[in-house]
Amino acid sequence: MNVKIDIEMTPEELRRFFGLPNVGDMQDAIMSQMKQTILDKMSEQGLPEIQAGFVEQSFKAMEAYQKMFMDALEQSSGNKDE
Repeated sequence: MNVKIDIEMTPEELRRFFGLPNVGDMQDAIMSQMKQTILDKMSEQGLPEIQAGFVEQSFKAMEAYQKMFMDALEQSSGNKDE
């Protein structure tokens, strides 16, 4: 037996229905602080230095994911030297 119920609600109505807090003001404040921090850093360091930091972190994250997947593959195949 299948039962299907369609309810039309806005995200705001759904949030209220589940009793979740309204964090919109807090999110706006955090985004404003992040924007100001980025603008301050850009004026201090310049865009190339900021981009270099992002690129470096991206490569580190990519290497970490590659290591994680390779370790899982080696462990599942039983070829891991211990």
